[in-house]
Amino acid sequence: MVSFCLVVSTPPPWCASKRVSRQPLETFSIGFKEARFDEREYARYVANKFGTRHHEFLLKPGSIEIIEQIAWHTDEPFADSSALPTCSYRS
Repeated sequence: MVSFCLVVSTPPPWCASKRVSRQPLETFSIGFKEARFDEREYARYVANKFGTRHHEFLLKPGSIEIIEQIAWHTDEPFADSSALPTCSYRS
C-alpha cells in the first residue's frame, strides 16, 4: 500500500527529476482486491496530476506465503505489515 503526503507550500521533490532526466518519473502502487484497503485510486490520481509513468500491482490471496521469506531476510522479528506487499514483488 502506498500513501502520499503532499505539502502545498513547497514544490514536490520529484519536480527536480524533470530537470535531471527527460524520462518521466516512474511511480508504483500495490493495492488490494478488497476496496476498503485499496489506495490505488489515490496513487493513480497523484500520478496523473504530475504526469508520472505509473505502475499498479494487485496483492492476491496466497501472497501471505512470502512471510517466511521476509522472516528469513530480515533475520529478526519484524512487525511492519507494509513488508508483505513490498516484498511480494521483489522475487
